[in-house]
Amino acid sequence: MPKTDEYQIKIGSAAAKNLYYGLSTRAACLEPSQGNMTSVRISENKIHSNSDDAKESVILERKKKRVRRRAYIASVAAIFLTLWGCATTSRMDDNFDADALGSPPSTSPPPTPPNDSLSVTVSQQVTLLVVTDPAGGHWLRITPTPAFIASPDFRKRAVIITSDSFTDSSPTLIRGHLRLQVDGPGIVIVGFCPVQGAQTPDFISGIQVSSFALPEGLRGESYVLYGFPPARIDDPFQLPMSGKLADYQPGTPIDIFWSIDQVSRTFAAGTSGGTSQTQTATFPAASAGVATTPIQQLSLWVWLQNPSAETAVFIDNLYAEEYR
Repeated sequence: MPKTDEYQIKIGSAAAKNLYYGLSTRAACLEPSQGNMTSVRISENKIHSNSDDAKESVILERKKKRVRRRAYIASVAAIFLTLWGCATTSRMDDNFDADALGSPPSTSPPPTPPNDSLSVTVSQQVTLLVVTDPAGGHWLRITPTPAFIASPDFRKRAVIITSDSFTDSSPTLIRGHLRLQVDGPGIVIVGFCPVQGAQTPDFISGIQVSSFALPEGLRGESYVLYGFPPARIDDPFQLPMSGKLADYQPGTPIDIFWSIDQVSRTFAAGTSGGTSQTQTATFPAASAGVATTPIQQLSLWVWLQNPSAETAVFIDNLYAEEYR
């Protein structure tokens, strides 16, 4: 039987396995196979796994990997978006399409449910307005004010999006996605923080998308961050990095897909573009004297750092769901 055009990736951690095994309608409810390394093969019609013993028979020629990488990335994005599988409940769904153009976003974005909320920073550092997305619909534009541009080193918060309540009697898997674009130089950080009633532990992880100027033009990269305490928010130093997700082309959208395995306390993320790699970051059972799981609600904090007068950040499709 002729082989279909496939691309093999290797996933070496439980969190990375959950990120992918939780995606297809066939595999979302299955436990990852045992062993130190599991192979996942993505083809036009199927997803299946192999043991290490058989991996030599399915690894394609190295010369073909680059050709197939783009198809693989598109497949991962399609799986995240369409093959969610298992019982799922949406807990965050913000796309700004119902918001008025030229105005700040709604604090209670439709649709409802989910009963998520959005808090816009009122300061002299950033301006947030809903604008037309060239791809269709609306998205949120974040731009620095002259005061921020004059002193750009310190991170400035732009917006906080808080999910509806998750089921916390039995910890569920949580996953979601968001879309970003950075025009001009600057750094965008999205921090993931559980909200445990009236208490909040440290940020359990984060995603950073950077755009920086070189003589040949703008260049960008995206990373997964380890957890960090709130005290780090206001300093100018680099937050701890877990690993690089992908190169990023400034001025173009990047779709980021993430998941949280509450049992292993692991955050995992991947992107839909560039030479994407799945990265993970584990987090402790408690921080700042507060248990990190089961997660009652999840907030996404968005900061901007090192902007210039040419910087504009666009954000859209903020989504989170729990699944079993």
